[in-house]
Amino acid sequence: MAVHRHLARSGETFSSVLNSTRVQLAHQYLGNQNRPLTQIAELLGFSALSTFSRWFSGEFGSSPKAWRTAHRNTHSRHEAT
Repeated sequence: MAVHRHLARSGETFSSVLNSTRVQLAHQYLGNQNRPLTQIAELLGFSALSTFSRWFSGEFGSSPKAWRTAHRNTHSRHEAT
Protein backbone atom coordinates (compact mmCIF):
# COMPACT_ATOMS: atom_id res chain seq x y z
CA MET A 1 0.00 0.00 0.00
CA ALA A 2 2.87 2.40 0.73
CA VAL A 3 3.98 2.23 -2.89
CA HIS A 4 0.54 3.28 -4.13
CA ARG A 5 0.48 6.23 -1.69
CA HIS A 6 3.94 7.31 -2.77
CA LEU A 7 2.96 7.08 -6.43
CA ALA A 8 -0.25 9.03 -5.78
CA ARG A 9 1.73 11.81 -4.08
CA SER A 10 3.97 12.08 -7.13
CA GLY A 11 0.98 12.11 -9.49
CA GLU A 12 1.72 8.64 -10.84
CA THR A 13 -0.09 5.32 -10.80
CA PHE A 14 1.27 1.82 -11.11
CA SER A 15 -0.25 1.66 -14.60
CA SER A 16 1.41 4.90 -15.72
CA VAL A 17 4.82 3.73 -14.47
CA LEU A 18 4.34 0.35 -16.15
CA ASN A 19 3.32 1.97 -19.42
CA SER A 20 6.24 4.41 -19.37
CA THR A 21 8.66 1.55 -18.74
CA ARG A 22 7.10 -0.49 -21.54
CA VAL A 23 7.47 2.43 -23.96
CA GLN A 24 11.17 2.78 -23.18
CA LEU A 25 11.85 -0.94 -23.37
CA ALA A 26 9.82 -1.37 -26.56
CA HIS A 27 12.09 1.14 -28.33
CA GLN A 28 15.16 -0.65 -27.03
CA TYR A 29 13.97 -4.16 -27.86
CA LEU A 30 12.62 -3.29 -31.32
CA GLY A 31 15.97 -1.74 -32.19
CA ASN A 32 17.46 -5.24 -32.03
CA GLN A 33 16.45 -6.57 -35.44
CA ASN A 34 17.27 -10.16 -34.41
CA ARG A 35 14.78 -10.26 -31.52
CA PRO A 36 11.43 -11.78 -32.57
CA LEU A 37 8.30 -9.73 -31.89
CA THR A 38 6.79 -12.59 -29.90
CA GLN A 39 9.77 -12.50 -27.55
CA ILE A 40 9.46 -8.72 -27.18
CA ALA A 41 5.78 -9.10 -26.31
CA GLU A 42 6.68 -11.64 -23.62
CA LEU A 43 9.50 -9.49 -22.22
CA LEU A 44 7.10 -6.56 -21.88
CA GLY A 45 4.57 -8.70 -20.03
CA PHE A 46 1.98 -9.23 -22.75
CA SER A 47 0.31 -12.63 -22.91
CA ALA A 48 0.04 -12.60 -26.71
CA LEU A 49 1.62 -10.88 -29.69
CA SER A 50 -1.79 -9.52 -30.73
CA THR A 51 -2.20 -7.78 -27.35
CA PHE A 52 1.26 -6.26 -27.64
CA SER A 53 0.54 -5.13 -31.22
CA ARG A 54 -2.70 -3.39 -30.17
CA TRP A 55 -0.93 -1.64 -27.28
CA PHE A 56 1.99 -0.64 -29.49
CA SER A 57 -0.26 0.75 -32.22
CA GLY A 58 -2.12 2.81 -29.64
CA GLU A 59 1.11 4.22 -28.24
CA PHE A 60 3.09 4.76 -31.44
CA GLY A 61 0.50 4.95 -34.22
CA SER A 62 1.93 2.02 -36.16
CA SER A 63 2.43 -1.69 -35.82
CA PRO A 64 5.65 -2.94 -34.21
CA LYS A 65 6.71 -4.43 -37.55
CA ALA A 66 6.14 -1.15 -39.42
CA TRP A 67 7.96 0.82 -36.70
CA ARG A 68 10.89 -1.60 -36.84
CA THR A 69 11.07 -1.34 -40.64
CA ALA A 70 11.01 2.47 -40.52
CA HIS A 71 13.62 2.47 -37.75
CA ARG A 72 15.87 0.12 -39.71
CA ASN A 73 15.60 2.31 -42.82
CA THR A 74 16.36 5.46 -40.81
CA HIS A 75 19.28 3.75 -39.11
CA SER A 76 20.67 2.57 -42.47
CA ARG A 77 20.52 6.08 -43.91
CA HIS A 78 22.46 7.49 -40.95
CA GLU A 79 25.16 4.85 -41.38
CA ALA A 80 25.48 5.63 -45.09
CA THR A 81 26.22 9.32 -44.50
